[in-house]
Amino acid sequence: MLTLGRFLSHLLLFMLAVATSLAQQPAPENTDSLELARRYLAQDKAEAALEITDRLLARPGLSSAQKAAVMESYLKAMKELGRKDLPPARKALAKVLADAATDTRRRMNIWWHLGVLTHNQGELAEAQHYFEKALENLPPGDTESHYWLLMSIGVAQVQLGNFAEATQSLLEAERIHDRAGMPPNYALYQNLSGLFYYLKDWDKSLEYVKKALAIANEDSHEYTWALFNLGDIYYHKKDYKNAYRYLKATLDRTPEDPDAWLVLGGVLLELGQHRDALDALNKALKLYQDHGTLRDLGLTHRHLGRTWSSLGNHEKAIEHFRQALSLFDRQDSPPERMQLYKELADELEQAGRYAEALAALKKHEALHDKLLNVEIKARIAKLKSLAELEKKKRTLAELEKKRVLDRQTITRLELQAAHERTLRWFLLAGLVFAGLLMLLLMGVARLRKRLHQELRSQHRDIEALNQKLQETSVRDPLTGLYNRRYLTQEVDALIAEREGSADDERQGPVLVILADLDRFKQINDTWGHSIGDQVLKAFAETFSHCARRSDIPVRWGGEEFLLLCQDMDIHQGAKLCTRIRRQLSELEIDADGHPLHVTCSFGIAPLPVHPDLPPHWSWTIKLADAALYAAKSAGRDRCVGYALRNLPPWLDDDNLDVPRLLSEDALWVIEAEAGEHT
Repeated sequence: MLTLGRFLSHLLLFMLAVATSLAQQPAPENTDSLELARRYLAQDKAEAALEITDRLLARPGLSSAQKAAVMESYLKAMKELGRKDLPPARKALAKVLADAATDTRRRMNIWWHLGVLTHNQGELAEAQHYFEKALENLPPGDTESHYWLLMSIGVAQVQLGNFAEATQSLLEAERIHDRAGMPPNYALYQNLSGLFYYLKDWDKSLEYVKKALAIANEDSHEYTWALFNLGDIYYHKKDYKNAYRYLKATLDRTPEDPDAWLVLGGVLLELGQHRDALDALNKALKLYQDHGTLRDLGLTHRHLGRTWSSLGNHEKAIEHFRQALSLFDRQDSPPERMQLYKELADELEQAGRYAEALAALKKHEALHDKLLNVEIKARIAKLKSLAELEKKKRTLAELEKKRVLDRQTITRLELQAAHERTLRWFLLAGLVFAGLLMLLLMGVARLRKRLHQELRSQHRDIEALNQKLQETSVRDPLTGLYNRRYLTQEVDALIAEREGSADDERQGPVLVILADLDRFKQINDTWGHSIGDQVLKAFAETFSHCARRSDIPVRWGGEEFLLLCQDMDIHQGAKLCTRIRRQLSELEIDADGHPLHVTCSFGIAPLPVHPDLPPHWSWTIKLADAALYAAKSAGRDRCVGYALRNLPPWLDDDNLDVPRLLSEDALWVIEAEAGEHT
């Protein structure tokens, strides 16, 4: 009944804060200012720690290792302050430093803190990616961090609606928790209860929230929160007696909780206690008027309208339904408005205001048609995809079953033929019987031949289906471009081929182009994710159209794309980026009747980064990412390429310090519009 966000929002912040605080810090650096910032963090003076680390990050001359240590404390201070304004430039620098950090735990902590801050900014998919990066850098044997990271990933997946993946992550976290013998954990049980709440598995949700209640301190906010959750779940189970009991217990502890008054009003309405329902809903309305959201107020007015309708006062019901409509109009909630128009039409008809009832009903039908069209299209697409997958699985299962049956048939026929050969020795006395036996054996042979032919045909069908499934597994479902799995295979093969070739064999240059759509988050925030998906598909089409047939276009992640180009140097790559930008500038996307133009920034790096070095993929990606960051910092809608000019003596396999290379003029730098080295 309540906003589903309330069920998890406080719990997510609690869980993520506790989780990140558990990550152990590496040995402190010999930097007085960094030590001071860490002391401030230990003393809960995050604001002072943030000021110090912010100044340190702006100080020139720090090595990459020192910057990584400072960045770790900077992000932790931002996280402890609950900040939602992490600057994009700092985020980009944090990613570079995380990749370059030699300390495994520091890499994990930077990715982890980045995930929390990105989650605070509402970028759930990006936050999940950072949590997964932290998990990849988990130090061996750190069971507790493994547990909390799986919890963080599971919570993000729940909020993204990826319930199957969320179930796997959270249940795996529970298994780790139980195997390690950790004490019962409130956050774990509330998160699992929230997951099953979303899945509408009320019994499982109830089971876990009762576990949370059993370990919560009776004087704590967590205990009150668990009481409210019990009341809300019982309301959805239509067990109104228990719902009433737990909601009253909640209000005895927190009488100013508008959510509890709202759910209690719904319970009383279902129990037929209309006057008591009015009192509860009016209390909720008064409390929401001080600090409630538009949705909270809209839901309260809607339930007040239903209550007055049950009391037979159609005019008051109409008044509350109209106020609810006005509030849902302001927050653009078509499903709620559609249902409200229907309820309003019913009340207007009961009041004898037929013209107004007809107008409300027409608005209901218009919204219904619009929503139904969108929902049906999405559902049809989803069902088609699921049906195709199920059909493929069923076909493979049926073919396998038929193949087993065919094998059994052949075995049975072979046994029968052997038996008949034995009988033949007993039937040689009669020529007629011998002839009949020969005919029978010929028929068996023909049957076996036909069965073998059918089996070969079925094997070919299975191989074709497997090939199609393999193709699906290496494609991004939204853009149709290759995904990271395919790119990894191609890069591994390319590097193996080059490392295995003779030194005197001529090898053409290989180039990596990273592309990132400019201000894509602003597009999603302004126009919605459906327009954002249109932008991604339109860019992917332009990206692959401009590429050569031999190039490999990949969706790198989110709004980032990658192009792997063989036999292409950095100057040719810059020209290719210019061609993509030119075609992109001519692209116009219809955003609900408004023309939308997009731009893109590019970062280029060769593989290997210098002709005298082996093909080191992580260095190429790091250099291309740094070039992309430079393009973004220079104003976006441009291309920047980096390549090693010479080999500094301090360079080794574990150290590619891009800021230092730039400061020592050890890099070739090329811009798309300059067309020459600078």
